[in-house]
Amino acid sequence: MAGIHFRSAIVPRAGEALTCTIRHVGEVRGEVVRSDKGMFILRVVAERAHIACVMRKMVLLSAEQRS
Repeated sequence: MAGIHFRSAIVPRAGEALTCTIRHVGEVRGEVVRSDKGMFILRVVAERAHIACVMRKMVLLSAEQRS
């Protein structure tokens, strides 16, 4: 499913609007599109930052976490 996958002890309900602050990315607003035990998926709604820029930063951060 498309969106940013988060692991969390507190899981919001599907349809809930959230604002997240992500290191090196900044504030990201979105809607929870799926939630399950210990995880949820957020569909980003671009406002301040262009969505392509946010996604590039997320991919770079993901690569850093794997190494």
